[in-house]
Amino acid sequence: MSVTDPEGRVMQRSSSNIVQTESGAVPYSDKKEINYTNKAVDVSIYYNLDGAEPTKGTYKVKLYCDGQLIGSDSFTLK
Repeated sequence: MSVTDPEGRVMQRSSSNIVQTESGAVPYSDKKEINYTNKAVDVSIYYNLDGAEPTKGTYKVKLYCDGQLIGSDSFTLK
């Protein structure tokens, strides 16, 4: 999961959080292994802000699986 903040920066806990994708190397925010068995699965991934206040604005989220972009969305904090 790659979350981009309103300033266009990927929220990345470590500079080594990089995944190889069809588009090249992409920084990611966090990852989780999911046992998907061709059924709907509810999944949550949390990103720890370490006490920092989140910035107001629109965040973009991209989800990858095995190097392929499988979904994207955005949300707005007001």
